[in-house]
Amino acid sequence: MKTMNISESVKIILLVATIIVVCVLCAVGFKLTNSGKSSIGSASGQLSGMVSDYSDIDVSLYEGSIIKGSEVVSIIKKVTDERDYLSLEVATLDGATMAYNHRFDYEELTLTEEGADKEPPKDNSQYGYINTSANFLGSYYRDKNGNIVCLRFEQQK
Repeated sequence: MKTMNISESVKIILLVATIIVVCVLCAVGFKLTNSGKSSIGSASGQLSGMVSDYSDIDVSLYEGSIIKGSEVVSIIKKVTDERDYLSLEVATLDGATMAYNHRFDYEELTLTEEGADKEPPKDNSQYGYINTSANFLGSYYRDKNGNIVCLRFEQQK
């Protein structure tokens, strides 16, 4: 068998070329890994936003909706029974604005329990009575973190 005799200079050139190819492959691998991490970070941020929006979807449905007073009363009962972190405000045509479960501070965008009623008046002669057959326009307010913490229902004429 014949063996090829390669000179020392050719061996060194092949070794250097091999090292350069390996370095280039490593650099490409690290670049792909970093771009993959940023893509995953971006996607997880979008997913978090979607989860946040979805968690408020049952409350955000009332924004701009006209609902009956009977549904407003049932929402108040449900929220106060479950002790949700949510303020419910009802403005009636007699000029009353009643807060249930919590009270919302519009300046600081926070909730407090002071002065919040637990259930609506049941007699139509009482201040703040919610007429069950009246229409109410719903709206919501968010806190500093972007969470919906206040639902407001205003009686329509």
